[in-house]
Amino acid sequence: MPMIMASTPLSAARGFALDTETTGLNVRSDRIIEVAVVAIDGTELDEDSAFQSLVGAGVPIPPASTKVHGIVDSDIAGAPAFPVVYGELMRRLEGQLVVGHTVGFDMGMLAAECVRHGLTWQAPHFLDIRVLAQIVAPNLPGYSLEALAAWLNVDLGARHRALGDAISS
Repeated sequence: MPMIMASTPLSAARGFALDTETTGLNVRSDRIIEVAVVAIDGTELDEDSAFQSLVGAGVPIPPASTKVHGIVDSDIAGAPAFPVVYGELMRRLEGQLVVGHTVGFDMGMLAAECVRHGLTWQAPHFLDIRVLAQIVAPNLPGYSLEALAAWLNVDLGARHRALGDAISS
C-alpha cells in the first residue's frame, strides 16, 4: 500500500467495504456462502460498482444460519465455487484498503477458504469499524452495526446479507 495511506484522513480514504455471509461462526469448519464489496471514495460509496456473489460452498447450510441471513441450500446450488468468486474479489481488493464491521472475521474466513482450496492468501490492509468505534467512543452501550448506525444516524441497508452489510459498514 502506498505510503500516502499512512497520512490520509479517514474521510479521504479510498478502498472497499466488504462483508461475507457464512454457514456459521467457526472459521475452521464453516464456509463462505456469499461475499460482497462496494467501492468507497472518501465519504462516498459507489454502489454501481458493487460486486456481490453467492458461493457454492459444497456443504449444507444449517437452519440456525439460515434464520440469520435467509440463504438456503437451493440459493447456492448453482453458485460459483469459492476459487472463482475469490479470483473476481481479489481483482478488486488487491492493494486496496478494506473496511467492514468485524471485518477481522471476514478476513479469517477468506484465509481459511484459501487454505481449503489451495489458493494463496495475502491479507489486504483492513480497518474494522467496530474496533475504531470502541477507540473513538469507548462509552457507547454497544458496538453492533445497529448500535453504531443509530449513534451515527445512518440508515442500515438489508441486514445480514453481504451487500447490504457492506453498504452499511
